[in-house]
Amino acid sequence: MFPRGAPGVALLLVRAGVAASTLVAPAILASFVPVPAIITALGILTVAIVLGVVTPVVASACALFAIIDLVAHGASVFVVVRIIEAVALALLGPGGYSVDAWMFGRRVIVSSDHSKE
Repeated sequence: MFPRGAPGVALLLVRAGVAASTLVAPAILASFVPVPAIITALGILTVAIVLGVVTPVVASACALFAIIDLVAHGASVFVVVRIIEAVALALLGPGGYSVDAWMFGRRVIVSSDHSKE
């Protein structure tokens, strides 16, 4: 669930890509919501994505912002790639180099043997 090594680094790079593409949204969403609210929300999303905090939820929110952009301004390759990247990150998870991995990482489950009773 939280791969390390090359897959973990790849997921870290995907998180950085989603965060960078999410920073483009303030100019796009300015016609719907006041700009300070947009900047605050997207700043929090960007920091959460980079750190890997509740990654599936935050990546889904980034995909939602991209879908709003797609509906409001029509299809473009950049917006479609943003949606695909955010959905992929939401499905894959944060990777081994994240706060989620540190908080919810691998656990050892010890089960007692009931067959001897």
